[in-house]
Amino acid sequence: MRRAPKAKPRRGCRFGVKNRARFPGLQAWCARMAALLRRAYPVNTQSVLEFGPYRFLTTTNSLEMHGQPIEVTHREYTLALT
Repeated sequence: MRRAPKAKPRRGCRFGVKNRARFPGLQAWCARMAALLRRAYPVNTQSVLEFGPYRFLTTTNSLEMHGQPIEVTHREYTLALT
């Protein structure tokens, strides 16, 4: 009885990869890159944002009210700006 020849393993399977990742199309890749660049280099480059008595110092992520520093966590700082 003759056996069928073994199929050649796929390139990824030789290295222990069972499921190959499917890469997105060019348009989806460009959209992802644009989103990453937008987050890395935001358009708003002001170092001080003022809202009434509050001053947000964006370079140091700190907050002041009437010139006095207020201690806030990073999460509280981002929530206050949104």
